[in-house]
Amino acid sequence: MLFLSDTPWWYWLVAAIVTLYHAWRGARWQWIIANRAREESKADIVVLRCVEDGLFHFVCSAAGFLALVIANNLYGSLALNQPKDTGTSVLIAFCFLIGITGISGQLAPLIQLGKIPGATS
Repeated sequence: MLFLSDTPWWYWLVAAIVTLYHAWRGARWQWIIANRAREESKADIVVLRCVEDGLFHFVCSAAGFLALVIANNLYGSLALNQPKDTGTSVLIAFCFLIGITGISGQLAPLIQLGKIPGATS
């Protein structure tokens, strides 16, 4: 069985760099939007918008990298001469899709699209 520690160090380095970039990009985007409105103080913008959105993008990007490792480990653990069950195939495909959308920075907006229009939080 493969473990997370079997993943090469360069993969985790790339994951850290891309994940930090997505966190910075999410926080920076909120900073730009909030400064256009000029309704909040700078401290409120940072605390209420930038930190939350940066953390959300960080988690989504990190989840993408982890999902790709899980998909790779699941695929690598399959025996070539054994029949593949549907559940494992669906799990590999799901992890791959979450991985690609997370790494590309599109998982956070995709999750936000699931919000119900007009619903109050």
